[in-house]
Amino acid sequence: MTKPSGSPALPVTINQGPSADSPASDLPREWWPELVSWRRITTQRDIPQDCRSLVFYVEDAEATSDWLGYGSRASYLRDGLGVDPAMVDWALAGLKMCGADQPIPMADAVKLGKRGGQPGNDNAAKVRKDRPDGQRAPAYGTSAAYLKARIERDAPEIAARIHEYPSVAAAARAAGITVAKSDRVSLGEPADAAARIVETKGTDYARALADALLAQALAHNAYAGTAG
Repeated sequence: MTKPSGSPALPVTINQGPSADSPASDLPREWWPELVSWRRITTQRDIPQDCRSLVFYVEDAEATSDWLGYGSRASYLRDGLGVDPAMVDWALAGLKMCGADQPIPMADAVKLGKRGGQPGNDNAAKVRKDRPDGQRAPAYGTSAAYLKARIERDAPEIAARIHEYPSVAAAARAAGITVAKSDRVSLGEPADAAARIVETKGTDYARALADALLAQALAHNAYAGTAG
């Protein structure tokens, strides 16, 4: 069979559009609404558990000079991303204090920012750490990033030895910081997760969980062997 003659096929470029982390400077202006739509989705879905992306979302929009077409910071945050501008300001202040080197929930970043003083205040570190009655003010955040920032600010001598404690929460308690109890365990490094499970659920539960995990792993390997 002879192939039909004709002009050679021209290369085709498929435009996939922006993603939430696409820099606005790399996109034509007509794509900005789609960029903001993706950022709104990820903001509503991911920011409550890890708000570090807010730093990029704010700085990138500010660099466009008109906040990605919204005209102002407040309008971009409120109408574009669907978040309270004041809460974002507190969260960014909290992220700046803790260094944002690990996930931190929005609520914890906001609380940390509020405890440090007004957003953008260079004297935030000078805020009093103790109440008039001499008792250290309680903390309510539970994330490791929040607690680590509190320890570094309130008890630098313990921060210097934080590796000696079984968990960041244990170090926080040694520093006199009230740590809210939580049954939720964020999976990360196995050793960190194990320490958190023992601390929050106790050794009996930890042993039972270890036995159950081992049984599940053996059953999975056995099934994989027969399936293969």
